[in-house]
Amino acid sequence: MKCYINYQAHQKIKPMQLITKICCSLIIVLLLQSTLAAQAVGYQGKKFMLEIGYSPLTTLSAKYFKYSFDDEYYTDSLEQEVLLFKHVPKIGIEYVIFNSGSVVLRYNPWKLTTTQSYYDNVNDEVHLMGAESKGSMITFGYKSYITATPAPLGSYYGIYVTDYIFNIAYTDSEFDKTPVPDEFKNFELAKESAIGLFGVLGFKNILWDQFTLDVSLEGGLFFQNTVDPITYTGDEFGPQYSPLSYESPHRANIINTNVFFLVSPTISVGWLAF
Repeated sequence: MKCYINYQAHQKIKPMQLITKICCSLIIVLLLQSTLAAQAVGYQGKKFMLEIGYSPLTTLSAKYFKYSFDDEYYTDSLEQEVLLFKHVPKIGIEYVIFNSGSVVLRYNPWKLTTTQSYYDNVNDEVHLMGAESKGSMITFGYKSYITATPAPLGSYYGIYVTDYIFNIAYTDSEFDKTPVPDEFKNFELAKESAIGLFGVLGFKNILWDQFTLDVSLEGGLFFQNTVDPITYTGDEFGPQYSPLSYESPHRANIINTNVFFLVSPTISVGWLAF
């Protein structure tokens, strides 16, 4: 009885075939790894940043963009245009959510004094007083990175929404030696808020795979929440004193704040934590 052996079933694999199979397996593994890497976001897997920033703000926009600066000393008492400067610290976090996108949460204080005037009915005199606003700004935004490098490295553009909440109190004016009357100092002004909408262009660099350097230029406006201005009836400060502006200083504060924030450069340094 003859036996037939299936030669193909027991044929040994040739070396070239083995190499081909190994190469195909490696190609499949590399493709899978590249797919997983493409799905991962962040710079070397790091997505969270803590940053501190600084913005030097001026009233240049009042000159070059024809924005009015609502301040009775600087607009009426001086013949020459005077540039005002404000130094604003900022602290924020940034978190990468896409290969080319991140979200931003930021805080900065904002303090500004607007000069107003009042009339002393008894002495027939006009004096200056300050309307000092103290507040804070909370900003939430989105950055879209436009370079081929993974976020947060490279150039970007974005949009920010800022909630500005502030209080105002009447204070002595540095431009008038007469102290502001108690009738003004003790007058309580309501808390006010405004929403700002800003666009941003910038570039972020990563140093030593751990630290960030961000330079940007922001521009936008605040919109006061109150539709109608708060006005005085004339007897809020007693029979002796009358404000020469019967509109409360809230709107003037928003106008002056917009002069500073219309164009605002920012430089930030940070830590690419994880």
